[in-house]
Amino acid sequence: MNAMQGVNMHKISQIISQIVSTALMISIFGFTMFMFLNCAEILLEKDIPKISAIKTVNAQYVIEGMSLVDFDKSNALFGTPQDIRIPSIHTKLEMIEGTVTSNGWLTRNNKANYFYTYVGNNSNVEHIIVYTTKNWRTVQSPELLKENENIYIDTQEWRYLYRITSTHTIDLNTPFVAPETTNQRLLLIVQDFDNSIIYIMEAEFLDIQAIM
Repeated sequence: MNAMQGVNMHKISQIISQIVSTALMISIFGFTMFMFLNCAEILLEKDIPKISAIKTVNAQYVIEGMSLVDFDKSNALFGTPQDIRIPSIHTKLEMIEGTVTSNGWLTRNNKANYFYTYVGNNSNVEHIIVYTTKNWRTVQSPELLKENENIYIDTQEWRYLYRITSTHTIDLNTPFVAPETTNQRLLLIVQDFDNSIIYIMEAEFLDIQAIM
């Protein structure tokens, strides 16, 4: 009887070991595929459903009266934007140039993206739109941003200071008409996918400082 019990326990142990090995292999395969698809999103600059490395934001549908210009044709900033910092909510994000597709603007889940713009057909005042998503890796609490708080954009040699003049919370079906201004301006757009809303912070340019 003891011998039979020993044999049965050995078989059960083998079955459990096989189940654990199979589950581990499936987990490794699933993780590998997930990482592969995330890399594919980034390389192809395409939003793949259920994968989170790149998302398509709806910000372009709520911005009216602004036309995008190519970075190479713009002198809005001295140097390429590298980081955006928002001290009041302890946020610092790497900036990369925005990507436009037929479905919308693409953003990485841990970056801030930017475009330069002009306001109106006859204006040569340059502005910068910075857009991203709401999550713990980007801007976790955009609802906490208030007027008169500072936002900084750093290039390799220069730091640009902007001060928030107004904040807006809108749904995806509400267009936002950017008012014209004679000052350089920053529009920070943060999309909250969980609640289907967009936060927009308008900030006017105040100063530029050399980074030592």
